[in-house]
Amino acid sequence: MELANKADDNAPYQENRGVRLATTGDAWEIARLLRNGRYLHAHPDWYEPADWIGEQGFVLLPESLMKRRGGLLFDTPPPLQACLVVAADPLPAAWVRVMAMRGEGDMGEIGGKLWKAVRCHTAVSEIGWLLSDAWPLPFLPQWGFSPAYNIETYRKENMKMPALRPTPSIRILPAKRGDLADLAEIDTAVFDPLWRNSAKAMEVALSHTLSFDVAWAGERPIGYQMSNRSGMGAHIARIAIADDWHGRSIGSALMAHAIRHFQQIGLYWVTLNTQLDNFASLGLYAKFGFKKTDVSYPIWQMEAGDR
Repeated sequence: MELANKADDNAPYQENRGVRLATTGDAWEIARLLRNGRYLHAHPDWYEPADWIGEQGFVLLPESLMKRRGGLLFDTPPPLQACLVVAADPLPAAWVRVMAMRGEGDMGEIGGKLWKAVRCHTAVSEIGWLLSDAWPLPFLPQWGFSPAYNIETYRKENMKMPALRPTPSIRILPAKRGDLADLAEIDTAVFDPLWRNSAKAMEVALSHTLSFDVAWAGERPIGYQMSNRSGMGAHIARIAIADDWHGRSIGSALMAHAIRHFQQIGLYWVTLNTQLDNFASLGLYAKFGFKKTDVSYPIWQMEAGDR
């Protein structure tokens, strides 16, 4: 999950006008910035911001001591102007997990300092930003990002099920920790780097998901789905099928299994996200009655060599 090797010191960061690595001693100030900052981006995943403390992709810009305190030095740390978390899990691609700024000063310049300080591991091929708020838009080109594509939201307004072809050759069971390495291998085979889940990320998700099911053919896991609660409904975060099992109704079986569970616990609707060119998945979703909504999330990307 690391973007680069954990740093032993802040020497490379101290050269960047006060930007430095986050440490465990910064946890309280980080929480205060995330709570009170005027501008906040948080990537929708299973991790908490504090989970990334210690990674080289987690950098902070404290407020200037001289500016705030009239030249007097105190033992307590100064408030934070901004923080940035760029973390890969797994390599070779990384998401912008968190960016927060107090909203004072030139945000383009402040953000530029943070980006200058973040030096990704050479194995990182791309950095992605899932844009859920409009505030970063004026700064993204300045920071080196370009628009890539949109993620669209689909919604099923009821729990009705279509007629399905039986799949007697498979079993669907709750995910266990021992399954996760094999499921991560499925992700590596079928998804682009930015969208892969690592076994570590799945382990974090395991304790937070509403449902996490694995399809088995004999002793081999061949697909999985994981979902989370969303108000009086559910959100399907991932359905993944092994390459050699595509077209054999495994996705339908996992979807149906999940929806039956949602029915049993009294949920009323289901959402999911996908790309408009994901034709195989769109066929599955249409079969189950999902309809495209007006909700869309732009993805901006930065090639690692462009920073």
